[in-house]
Amino acid sequence: MLVFARALQANGVPVPEIVTKLTIKTGKNAGGHPSVVSLYRALAESDPQDAAPRQGAFPATAVVSYRAGASARGPRR
Repeated sequence: MLVFARALQANGVPVPEIVTKLTIKTGKNAGGHPSVVSLYRALAESDPQDAAPRQGAFPATAVVSYRAGASARGPRR
């Protein structure tokens, strides 16, 4: 089911429309459609590119370090 959803997403089909094309095969919700939130979560959790953090994922400006005792506003005058 996830492979089919990923293929549809790669073809530009919006996720809410993909949900209507999927059917749950087992469990107490068998025969129904998964929720949009469940599909977003499944796609995010199974994305092989986002599974491991990438080197340089954050820009250098996002990293802030302070010296011990230094004020966040700068030196006092």
